[in-house]
Amino acid sequence: MNQAQRRAIAYVDGFNFYHGAMKGQPALKWLDYQALSELLLDRCRVLHVNYYTARVNDRPNDPGQSQRQDVYLRALATRPKIEIVYGVFRTNRKVVPVAGTKGQQLVRADVTEEKGSDVNLATDLTWDASHGLMDVALVLSNDFDLQRPIARAIDAGVEVVVVNPHRSAGQKPSVRGSTTRNLRLWHLRQAQLPDPVTDAAGRSISRPPTWA
Repeated sequence: MNQAQRRAIAYVDGFNFYHGAMKGQPALKWLDYQALSELLLDRCRVLHVNYYTARVNDRPNDPGQSQRQDVYLRALATRPKIEIVYGVFRTNRKVVPVAGTKGQQLVRADVTEEKGSDVNLATDLTWDASHGLMDVALVLSNDFDLQRPIARAIDAGVEVVVVNPHRSAGQKPSVRGSTTRNLRLWHLRQAQLPDPVTDAAGRSISRPPTWA
């Protein structure tokens, strides 16, 4: 099969990718995952991009967090190949070590964790692979929980390309696929959304000012 005819679907672990590649770098946050997937798989035909995330809540030190995310998700939804798949955030009281005490001092604290994205990604990846919906899967994550579904997709005859968004921070890859692609700063800069974008209703959506 001609490389350009190979069908590809991308699976983006939203918060894993954000914390690895964009946190603390506001100029990169207006990211177009459709354009990024097409850059990383330039010899394939990207059919679809699944973006797994959850709605954030405002925090006392960042009361505009949810508003910025809403603007970004509305902008991302204008891209024709992207589907946004939502998990949830849950807050539970846990016993956790105090920072800097090497686990010797413990306190009870409310810990907020994202739930659902890794399960949703794993489910979609294995379903799509087992039903022959793609020849190549692009997984943008370094979450070891995805190792088994990735192995199952490979067993189904799919080439799984894994991109580790934490590589620039020196973190070793914990997920292995058929092959890998190196994520470079050039990819992130080239794959920014237009500013502004226009939605289906003709409304203009602009990049948050703090992301300049």
